[in-house]
Amino acid sequence: MRLLDPEMREYETEESLIGGNDGLESLRAIAADLDRLLKPNGIALFRAHTWKREATFFKKEGFSDIEVKGNYRGNPWCVTLRRRQNKSLLSTIKNIFGLK
Repeated sequence: MRLLDPEMREYETEESLIGGNDGLESLRAIAADLDRLLKPNGIALFRAHTWKREATFFKKEGFSDIEVKGNYRGNPWCVTLRRRQNKSLLSTIKNIFGLK
């Protein structure tokens, strides 16, 4: 943590900066519940620190329409995505009612 720039070290929580052994632990927790949280055709947006890794993670998890968006300078800034596709009707109903 001490090696980080003060702008990050002073304003971001340690959990948000570390993210487990591979840096994706917090995204795994979010991805596990994201289908239930997103409305049909809903879009999720995630701040991307290492945009390629986040985009690859969500693609492997089965999400669709994954795009990396740039900031006003054109630098990668966030990843957008839509909910997983090809779910059965029963699976969709279970997600709506929070059933496993």
